[in-house]
Amino acid sequence: MMAMMKYRARGREPIQGRRRIRSFNDLRVRKAIGCYGIDRKEIVKIAFRDRPRRGLGILPPGTLDATDVTHLCPYDPVRAKALLAEAGYGPQKPLTFEL
Repeated sequence: MMAMMKYRARGREPIQGRRRIRSFNDLRVRKAIGCYGIDRKEIVKIAFRDRPRRGLGILPPGTLDATDVTHLCPYDPVRAKALLAEAGYGPQKPLTFEL
C-alpha cells in the first residue's frame, strides 16, 4: 500500500504532492524522523491491534528474497534527538511539520 502525503511547513498553506521542505534536505533530519524516531512496533500494536506482521524491508514477509532490515533502523528516540540537535534543532528551534 502506498499513501500520498500532504504536508506543510509551519505558517504556510498545505502543499500538494511531493514538494520538499528544506529541513528534510539534511540527511540527519531524515534519519531522525524516518528511521530512529518511529516506533513501528507500537504503531502495529495500537493501530492494528497487534494483528498484522510488521514489514521487514522493501519486500513483503514470506516472499522470495525478503530480508529483515529492521536492525538498520531501530526505534531510538535518544539518537533521533541527537541527530536533530546536530542539525540545529532543539527546544529553542523546534522542527515542525504536519503529515
